[in-house]
Amino acid sequence: MNFEFKVHDQTYRFPVALIQLQVPGLRYPVGLRPETSDSGAFAQVYLERDYQLTIVKPPRLIIDAGANIGLVSALFANQFPEAKILSVEPMAENFALLCENVGRYPNIKPLHAAVWNKSGTINLVTHDQNNQFLGHWGIQVRESPVTDPNSAVRAMTISEILEFSGLPVIDILKIDIEGAEVELFDRNAHLWLSKTNMLIIELHDRFKPGCSDAVYNAMKPFGFMTFKRAENTFFIRNIPL
Repeated sequence: MNFEFKVHDQTYRFPVALIQLQVPGLRYPVGLRPETSDSGAFAQVYLERDYQLTIVKPPRLIIDAGANIGLVSALFANQFPEAKILSVEPMAENFALLCENVGRYPNIKPLHAAVWNKSGTINLVTHDQNNQFLGHWGIQVRESPVTDPNSAVRAMTISEILEFSGLPVIDILKIDIEGAEVELFDRNAHLWLSKTNMLIIELHDRFKPGCSDAVYNAMKPFGFMTFKRAENTFFIRNIPL
């Protein structure tokens, strides 16, 4: 049977039934779309365990920026059940499945938005120059003087999301935003990096040159410890706030 549900009064229908998987350690199953990038994301999160963490001090606030369908958010919700988790995803179809996958976790709040260096509206980029679909985990955002109503989505800053949380510190900030690192880690990044204990980020220089330079230059004044695991780079504050 087909699968459908509503988000913001809009109905999303998938042409085939979702694959429902019960993962050891998760309270609830997660849904994946067959023959999409969802299977690769699932392998990265649950089989290769790229986001597995051992933390002495339980986190109070986790921001999952570029949450896709909520796999990392669900992992963190089970590992850190007392943490407030804000899951930020710009693509409507991904966001709909994100809401379905995390809807039974009271500590997760999905936000339909893209993280950017200023608040407002931004356009989604779903296809490359050859009109090839970028994939459900390859969606990018682009600032334009003209807003396209068919691709426009809310843009939020990390500081704005932190203020929305009602908490003073981001304990874990996971970022996977397909090249928007260049803009996000601009001269104002210190405003929220100074309030962040851990950053987990996938760098996308292959999509947009300068991503690594932007992130490392912004992080330099704070003296974070750093290491890499698979595609992710971890930055950890020596003495948590």
